[in-house]
Amino acid sequence: MNKQELVNKIREIEIKYKNDEEVSHLKVDALMYEYIGFTEKELKLVQDLCPWYA
Repeated sequence: MNKQELVNKIREIEIKYKNDEEVSHLKVDALMYEYIGFTEKELKLVQDLCPWYA
């Protein structure tokens, strides 16, 4: 999975849940682990690549 694919998947999740006040960043992290299968290392990479996400 390249950087752009990571960014696109994060944006998909954020758009899907951005209006849901119950969904925190921790929940988004959990969703990424569960549905996308990010590893902890990948999640760290994503946060480094996307400061707006962290």
